Parts: sequence; structure tokens; C-alpha cells
Amino acid sequence: MGCNLLFLLSGEHETLPEAEIRGILESEGIRWKKKGSDDQVLLVGVERNLPQVFANRLALTHHISKLVFFGDVSTLRNGKTLRRIAEEISNQLDGDSFAVRAHRVKQYHPETSLRALEKKLGGEIAETSKMRVNLTRPENEIVVILSRKGVYIGTKFLDVPRADFDRRRPHLRRYFHPGSLDPRIARAMVNMARTKPGDLVLDPFCGTGGLLIEAGMIGCRVIGTDIDEHMVQGARINLFEQGVRGEVFKWDATKICEAPLPVPVDRVVTDPPYGISTTLGKTCPEELYRNTLNGLAEVLREGGYICISTPEQYDLEKNGSSHYKTLEKHRMRVHKSLTRVMWILKRR
Repeated sequence: MGCNLLFLLSGEHETLPEAEIRGILESEGIRWKKKGSDDQVLLVGVERNLPQVFANRLALTHHISKLVFFGDVSTLRNGKTLRRIAEEISNQLDGDSFAVRAHRVKQYHPETSLRALEKKLGGEIAETSKMRVNLTRPENEIVVILSRKGVYIGTKFLDVPRADFDRRRPHLRRYFHPGSLDPRIARAMVNMARTKPGDLVLDPFCGTGGLLIEAGMIGCRVIGTDIDEHMVQGARINLFEQGVRGEVFKWDATKICEAPLPVPVDRVVTDPPYGISTTLGKTCPEELYRNTLNGLAEVLREGGYICISTPEQYDLEKNGSSHYKTLEKHRMRVHKSLTRVMWILKRR
């Protein structure tokens, strides 16, 4: 592999950040290999450097660095080791200035002072590189992460614009409905479906349009349906407000194979409302998911992916559809009485 990358994960969920990264790498056809993981840390070997657009797609990662060193925290007390690390870092830097930023995951290695570590490593780098320290607008940023297994040091080259998601939080939209997904989770679901720009993405339970917005933001064509006319109108308003072009119309998801869709669609990303069975008469939840998945099999292209969220009591492997292979499933606690499972399915 060309280089080893150091991802600082958001920590918002135990498995979703890594699953999101894996989904994007596979969607972009980038050869990669997992080299290791730690609490909020992922090490990945890739064949080539990743472009900024890769980071722009991510939701559950803080930033990406090129790995320079991993080891026990105690090794940094050795002057020769620290000098060797500084020399290796200096060989990777361009420009006239740098800054060292140290991060502690949770409360690991409390005996180590982050500020003292920054100062000590920064002093060595300044001496070996002849660059000046600039803490406000550095041309280079050296990342130090203290996590459970030890210390990780890298040169940062991609930042994830996570603040953008805050501006799209559900309660800030023109049309709001309780229970809407956080935009970071919605984006992660889009990415876990191996979605890439230009794909046609369908959400048959689109609600207020959160998943469609996140798919549209990365350059996908989007189409959504919902059985509730108020939701349809609200989703249209929200998509327009975010500058996302897409089609939304009223339809029963259990009859999606009869919908006027431009088939085949490339990806399906959806989060059915958990009380939806009350709107479908005597349809039981298992039948709802089975009928919907069977219908989607007729509109989703072969080899296409679905990312769908369900309450944990509904096992799609038992009550879903034989048209799909289950690739992944991730449990996510919403509140005391609700845990959802996010399934990644592939059309056979």
C-alpha cells in the first residue's frame, strides 16, 4: 500500500465511523487495507493519497493524517526516539510554519501532559526543519493522539468540515418533524450504502427529506416517496431550501415496484418511521419490511446496495427477503426504549 492513514474518529458511535469510511473507499474503488484500530482511531493503508472530496463526504471523522509513528507513550520520553520522529516529520513538511496539536481520547494516559508533549515535539521539529511555529495559521499541522493502545503521530492533510452538518440540523429546516435523523447519521447511512456521485438514490420512506438532502449534497440524483402527503410537501420544501434537486411524490412503499420510477435505481437509503404499521391497517411490521424489500428488489439494480434502519426486534435476515445478502449490521441506541439496527444489504 502507498501510505498509511490515521483517522481520528468522532466517537459518536462504536462501529459506524469505520463503516462509513469503508463504504466510501469501496464506492470510489480505492484499494485499501485495515492496519489497526483503537478507541476513536482507525489505521488504513491505501494505494494513493485521498483527495479533499473524500473528507468532504465524511460525517463521523474529525480529520485524516499520514501516519508517522505509533508506539507506547513512554517511548516519547526517549530523546533519541523523539528526534527520529521529528526528523521523519520534517522530511514530509512543505512551507515555512507548523503547529503540533495533541488530542487525548477520553481519559487515556492522564499522566501525560498534552501541552508539554506539544512543546517538546514542536521544539524538536523546529530544530530539525528550521521552520517556525505558528499556532494561529500554520502551513503544516502535526497531530498527536493519545488513545487506549498508545500514541499516534501523523501529519494532517485532510480536515472534515463537520460544522456544515450543524447548519442542517432538523429543527433548523423550514419543515420540521420530530424523529428526523441527525444529518451526520444520515450522511453516514448514505456513505455506508457505497453511494458515489451521479448515483440515483431512492428513499421510499423519505419523511422530511433528510437522507435525500445528504445524498444530494455529495452529487447524487435523488428521488423520494412517502405515504403522508404532508411529509411529501415538507420534503420538497427542505430539498429546495438546501439547493438539492430531486423528485418527491406520494406513494406506498410496500408497492414501490409499481411506482413511476426511472428504474433501475443504484442505491436505496431509508429510515422507515417506527410507528408506520399504524398507518398501514393490519400490516404487521415483518410484512411491511418483507413487502417493501421484495418490491425494492424489482427497482434496484443487481449489485446495488441498501442501507435501511429498523428497530432491533425486526430481524431482516429472518423476515426480510432472499433477494439480498446481508453485509453489515450496526446497533445504535436511540433512547431507553428504542435501539435501531442499520443494515447494509446487497442485491443478489
